[in-house]
Amino acid sequence: MRAVLYVDDKDDELQALKCQLADRYRVITCNDGASAAAVARREHPSAVVLDIQMPGYDGFRVLADIRALPDPPPVLMLSGYNEPLFVVRALRERIQQACGV
Repeated sequence: MRAVLYVDDKDDELQALKCQLADRYRVITCNDGASAAAVARREHPSAVVLDIQMPGYDGFRVLADIRALPDPPPVLMLSGYNEPLFVVRALRERIQQACGV
């Protein structure tokens, strides 16, 4: 069964997505950004679902850590935060990845 790593500091969000995907994927949850890359390295998920706004170690830092892994999985970043600067930063990160920067 393919694995999906879901990283979010909110336990209710982790459980909600886990319930939605559990019949098709092995869902690995991680509730802090600082340990997310280590979990990804150990578990080798097929994909990562990543919250952008987390205290301390935010989603952008986690994204950088995951991209540094050999053969990194695709990452879907989510957020309920609609501040324009977060949207611009997320788009810039995606553009950098697509261009290989």
